[in-house]
Amino acid sequence: MFEANTTVTPVTVDQCVFTSVRSPMGEGYRIIAKTSGIKPEEAAELPQRAPSHGGLCEKDEHATGMLAFQLASGRYAIGFARHAGREHTARGGLRAHTHFVVIDETDYSAFNFDPWAVAAAIRLADDDKPLLKARPQFSKIDLIPEVTLNYEQVAEHDPRALMSIVRMFLGTDTIVVDRNDYSIEMAWLAWRLTPAFARKSRSVSDGICFAPARTIQHAFIFGDTNAARNLIADRPETWCVLADATEPEGYQPSAWIAYIEAAVADGNIEAAIALCDEMVPDHTLKELDKVAEFFHLPELVQSMARSDLARIELSLHAFTPKTPTERRLINDGRMAVQLRAEALNQAEAEAAAADTEDSADAMSSDAPSECCEADSAAPYPAVASQDDSAQTADPYAPSNADPSVNFS
Repeated sequence: MFEANTTVTPVTVDQCVFTSVRSPMGEGYRIIAKTSGIKPEEAAELPQRAPSHGGLCEKDEHATGMLAFQLASGRYAIGFARHAGREHTARGGLRAHTHFVVIDETDYSAFNFDPWAVAAAIRLADDDKPLLKARPQFSKIDLIPEVTLNYEQVAEHDPRALMSIVRMFLGTDTIVVDRNDYSIEMAWLAWRLTPAFARKSRSVSDGICFAPARTIQHAFIFGDTNAARNLIADRPETWCVLADATEPEGYQPSAWIAYIEAAVADGNIEAAIALCDEMVPDHTLKELDKVAEFFHLPELVQSMARSDLARIELSLHAFTPKTPTERRLINDGRMAVQLRAEALNQAEAEAAAADTEDSADAMSSDAPSECCEADSAAPYPAVASQDDSAQTADPYAPSNADPSVNFS
């Protein structure tokens, strides 16, 4: 499913384990180990949102899940959940085990606010061996913050479903998603195609049964989903069956969604993900659309009229870039507008020069030549005077007349 790059510098973070083990303190689900950096109020909040017995969507021993949310303290909790052997109590069945890390925004940003990547790093760091013994002292954990996913292969499976999830992540609704027939990678990729500012403000889970008390904004479930459907019947959550998700009649994608759709269709997914990773500052949906539009400006302005250039220049001036890519797009757009304006100026100058030359040629062709005028005035040679003192005037001789003399 994924590969980790072990050459990347690890991130050291707080951790804790929530599960059920037999101990002198009693039996039942609780935090059995945590680092000293986890605050008491954080330790009290985690059990309220973690899965317990029967809390994973799959019921086999290899089932896994993930959940991520922001704590009231402002830090982020990301948990890798799994089954960890048989339950030791009389109720039997499989034990649910959630390995949490609690991190601040800086550490989360090292993972590009990607909880699937964090969960994969947790699994790698503990060597896929869940802790099943209470520990009064627990050290921090080192996580490798780079996990790769075969984006193109995932996108090829169902681009329509992928874009449905992307639109969900950009929205503000609380949604329970039945993702039967779709892999975990589908939701993971859609998350990476969502701007980072939206990722860090959203809570999400995958493979964990829906429970209203968890207050997860985007819960992806599978298997038998009837219980979840009944739970939300009278609640504000929206129910979505991913396999049945369709675009509304007359749907027109926003400029941003159209950009992501084109990136998926053209195989430019990594470039789109790089842009989304960079977009950590908050953006409005209108600003997202502007960013998408600016990608096409250098090509579009090549055929624009001068009036359109003025409108585009005003739009570029009004937009405040928040990321390096946005600053580059603004500069590229301004340069394209300038080059187009210069091309229009040159074309207009050349057209004006051509008009002047054509007018001169027309005037020259309409006026009679000097030789023709002379022939018309004197069709026969003039007869010289018989007076010996008279001289024939030379019509081509220079005039001796004083140019200052007024003959009026």
